[in-house]
Amino acid sequence: MQEQHFSHVNELLAMAPLNAEGDRHLFKSQQVQLNVQGLVQWDFILHDGADWHFTQNAPMLSSEEQLKAFKEYIRRHLERIIADKIERHNQSCQNAG
Repeated sequence: MQEQHFSHVNELLAMAPLNAEGDRHLFKSQQVQLNVQGLVQWDFILHDGADWHFTQNAPMLSSEEQLKAFKEYIRRHLERIIADKIERHNQSCQNAG
């Protein structure tokens, strides 16, 4: 199967948001845009109010497979952030008790 490439950055931006089943538990809100440096930028607000941002050069995301891989990287990173916060919270509860 031939890899699909985006013909315009707007196609990339339209497919860039994390919208797979289960993604909503990772964040409260997200925004994806092309920033002033020409980078694709994902802005997330997590459920605890923390802001997280990811950027990547648009040419590095020129195909659906490249975008899919980067979105998976973002998911794994957000999952790790949440797991670390839960672990710290559990440790502080144990230390307080």
